[in-house]
Amino acid sequence: GADQALVVMPTAQRILAQALIMAATSLILLDQTIATVALPHMQAALGATPETVNWVLTSYILAAAVAIPMTAWLTGKVGRRRVFGGAVLVFTLSSATCALAVSLPMMVVSRFVQGYSGAFLIPLSQSFMLDINRPSRQMRALTIWGLGIMVAPILGPIVGGYLTQALNWRWIFMINVPTGLLAFVGIFAIIPEVPTAKRSFDQVGFMMIAVGLCS
Repeated sequence: GADQALVVMPTAQRILAQALIMAATSLILLDQTIATVALPHMQAALGATPETVNWVLTSYILAAAVAIPMTAWLTGKVGRRRVFGGAVLVFTLSSATCALAVSLPMMVVSRFVQGYSGAFLIPLSQSFMLDINRPSRQMRALTIWGLGIMVAPILGPIVGGYLTQALNWRWIFMINVPTGLLAFVGIFAIIPEVPTAKRSFDQVGFMMIAVGLCS
């Protein structure tokens, strides 16, 4: 009917799917700010200077900004669930390499991969929220989604500071691993594939956006 969701799911399954989607998206946004307070500790461990260690933050933000415009084209090519699940897995693995980084270049590359893969999750999580909720519930679902993406960056420095002081700065990345693996398995087990229209890819436009943003 007119008030039917695009993907019909039992209530319990839908709630679990929303929780997994929110968990994965919150990790992405948390990692935008969680490393801020740990930069002095990373600087000493990675042999960086106060200027170069800032690339730990900058590489993540740049990669995310460049990747977002590719989302619609990529989902049309391989499927929305595969892109979402694959992005979660790559983000989780790159989080592990961040935690194990022994040099600044290794950390910056890992953070770039983190930002690039995580960028797909923000628009796709919103799409999934609309797909699995009927129109009368969509506004409430998006409100919950909006609260999650607002709170996560605020909690980043708090969580990062606590983990750095209580354990070690490497734990600000390692905590992503169990949550990310759980979300990856849950996405393919619970969320069905959603038909997605194929779109052409504007290579010239993408290159101009990428160069402009990175500049």
